[in-house]
Order: sequence, then structure tokens, then C-alpha cells
Amino acid sequence: MITWIERLRMEKYYVNWRQGRKHQDHEIYTGSLFERVLIQEDRTYIAEIDGELLGKCIRAITIGPQLLKYASQQPYDIAKMVQEADGKSVAQDRSRSRSPADFGMDVPKPLIRHYQEGLQRLARDKWQVNKPGGEVWVLGPKRDLYLVWPRCGNDLFALLRDEDVASPADPHLIADIIGDFNFLRETPNGDYYWEIKPADLNDDTLVALCVEPEWAPTIIKVLPTGLDGLVRPNDGRSPWRNVGESVASGTPSNIIPLRSLGDQSDSPEREDQAASSDEVTTAGPAGEVNNPAEFFSQAGLGGEVLLRVAQDIAAGTKVAGSDYLFDAQVSLAWGDSNKIIKDYAEYTPSEVLRKLSDLGWVAYDALSVAKVQDVAGLGRAIVLNTEISERFKVLVEELRNSVSFSLPTAQEKLSKNEVLESTDPESDEESSWKNALNDLIQKRGWVDYEVAVILIRSKSGCSPEIADFLLRMDYDVQGKPDNIKVYPL
Repeated sequence: MITWIERLRMEKYYVNWRQGRKHQDHEIYTGSLFERVLIQEDRTYIAEIDGELLGKCIRAITIGPQLLKYASQQPYDIAKMVQEADGKSVAQDRSRSRSPADFGMDVPKPLIRHYQEGLQRLARDKWQVNKPGGEVWVLGPKRDLYLVWPRCGNDLFALLRDEDVASPADPHLIADIIGDFNFLRETPNGDYYWEIKPADLNDDTLVALCVEPEWAPTIIKVLPTGLDGLVRPNDGRSPWRNVGESVASGTPSNIIPLRSLGDQSDSPEREDQAASSDEVTTAGPAGEVNNPAEFFSQAGLGGEVLLRVAQDIAAGTKVAGSDYLFDAQVSLAWGDSNKIIKDYAEYTPSEVLRKLSDLGWVAYDALSVAKVQDVAGLGRAIVLNTEISERFKVLVEELRNSVSFSLPTAQEKLSKNEVLESTDPESDEESSWKNALNDLIQKRGWVDYEVAVILIRSKSGCSPEIADFLLRMDYDVQGKPDNIKVYPL
């Protein structure tokens, strides 16, 4: 629960009792959670005290009472101790005098909770899903949930009014309130309104709100298969996209598929391949980035750290099987030493992990929703989601194919004439990397030196020495060797 609260950056939460839930159902999950509560170090410690004690502990919490009588409990009966202690704690809890405050009844129910429960009841009892004239649509392979608006907003207000719940009557104001709780997916325009064209709907266009995937199950517990269709921001000018393709939004995780820097050939063969590919290779709205180095550099602290990790992997200073693993997804070692980022002293592990999580780049353990997982062959690690893993692997490959990974020493720095002989100061490439670099500096006032060098090289294809010279011509580069920053002049 703590991980879940941190991931959603919540200040408050509430608990509902599920209707029809059986008493003691939670006991069947103890076996699957045992190793997450009693980690390897704990189990080793217990086993060193008494070789049989660990087995008794496991039996006490994972085997039903009817089977425990067949297991030896001498010289001590751990299962009996656990059951008696549990019974005493429950008895003590029941004997306490109860007040409304104990149950949170003195705290008014927040409006967002009324909205969430109202949407859930309307979806269950009144609204139609994926039917012509319906209020709710589930689209695409990711089963994105869309609520036709303002129709759903009007129904929600009417339901709450009948229950004497004070709420704004304007459905657009209701949408803004729900959106403030990260309940809705923003468009690139900063609002919440999307146009959708579900398949087989006679090309009719609907205006709808898109519920964030994490919140969709609170409205419809089991989402049906998503229909094909088209979607775009409700601005009258954005191009339509298939719901199977990513749609640019205010979050960095919604991005178009990646093309590597080496795939930019204009050959007829390449054009034929591009024409037949399912990837979106055309330039999209602002914020959609194909260049891997630029993509990570524009994502803030989390992206900058991954950019530096990629450079270290490409240079061989990070070791496969010890620091990272490349499989279907990228795993980065995150054990006791947090060794994958131990060389980046200016960042704390928790800060980096929080930033990566906020970006939506971390794949979670489905059982515990934990950010840090146990990865076979690596140990404790964070796992990047599939899309970011592919981008990261392409970035590493691009860096490996570069001429050199080392940053220039004082002896290797080039003269101005040498640089001018090999570059055109007025070229589009220079304008491109300068614009990108200026955007990064504007956000924070500075940018990491290694990030700047990688960005210049990815845009211009130059060597590290030339990138260093170009950087120092127009920017203020200062700091210690292990922590160099780039500032505007």
C-alpha cells in the first residue's frame, strides 16, 4: 500500500469493504507474500538459530489449521503461538470503546470519492459500454476507457443531487475537479477532452474524457476487449490516429515508436520498408521525439540518469549480469549498494526512483506493485517498461557504434581552426542541437556536461572532441571533473 500511495503521490486514501467478501479470505495469500515479508537475510538468520525453526514458521502461516496437527511442533508450537496471539489482539481490539472518529465517520467524504463511486454505480447500473448510443467506450489493445462528455457528467450530477450530495452542476467543472486528482488523461493542449470515432459507428464523432489506466478498474472492474477506432485531441486540427497507436499527451510515457539514428537513410529500399511498417515515423505534435539521446535528455532527472547509465554500459564500465540485464525488458541493479547509480553522487537512489516512477517508465511487480523487484540472475533491480526498454537498448547501441565514448582530456581538446575545418557553424545540425540544449538549460538553469555532449553528438554525428569545443564556444562549462555543469554565457 505504501508503494501504491507513493506512486500515485496521494495524501489521503479510503477503504471500502467489498460486498460478498468472505471472512479470512486473506489467509490464502500468505504463501505468495511470505518471501516478500521475510526476506532472504531474515530466513538465513532464523535458520542459523535453529534448523527447524524456519520450517515451523512457514507451516504456521501457510498451512491450514486442519493440517498442522500432522506436523511436529516440539519443543515449541509456533502455530499455536501465532493463533493465540492473533486471537488476543482481536479480542483486545473488540473490547475497546468505539467512537465515530475511530471509523473516520467524523470526516466528511471527499467530493472525489462521491464522483468515483457515482461513476462506478452508473457504469454498473445504467450506462451501456461499447454499444451505439452508449455512454462508455473501451478502445484499443490497451483498453483505454472513455466517458462520453458532458452526457456522463450530467448523469453523475443528477445521481449525486438525488442523494443530497453538494456538487457543481456544470459537467465541465466536474471534469476539471476529477482531472485535478490525476483521474483523467490530459491532451497535449492541457485539457481533458478527446474526440473518438469507435469502429462501426457510421463515422460519428464523440467527445469524451479518457480515464487514466490506473483508475479505470475503479469504474469498471473488468474492462471488455477494446474496439478499433480513431482518436485525437478535441481541438479541430490534430490528425486522427488509430487507437492502437500512441497519442501524444501531457505525459512523457505517451510517445510515438522509436526510429534509431541509423535508420534515416533516404534509399528507395528504406522508403519501401517505412511505407510497409506499422510504426509511426512521421513527425508528430510537439513533445514526440524519435532521437533516443534527445528523448531521454528532455525527460528531466530520470532521463538524464538513464542517459549516463547508457553511456557507461556502452563504454563497458557497467557489467552485464552484475549491473544490468538486457532481456525483453531492461533491468538495472538496485540492490543494497544501488550500484547502477553509485557513480552519480549528486543523485539519491530514492530521488531517481521517484522520478522514473513519475515518468511511468518503471514496470511494476504485478503482485506487490513494487518498484524494485527480484530479477533472476541480477538480484534486486528496477525493470523498465517495454517501450522505454526498447528506446534504452537502441540508445546503448547507438553509443556503442560511435567512434569513442571517452570525453576529451585537456590534451585532446581541438583548436578553433580544427573544428571549423570539420563543421559548418551555420548548419542546420548546429541550430538543432543548440535549440534542444537551450530548452534543457531553460528548465533548470543548467544541464549535465555529459548529457550536453551526447546531445550534440546525436544531432551532428561529430566526435567527443568537437562536441566539447562547440559546447565551450557558446556556453559556460564549469565544475569538478566528476560533476561538470553547462550554463548559459
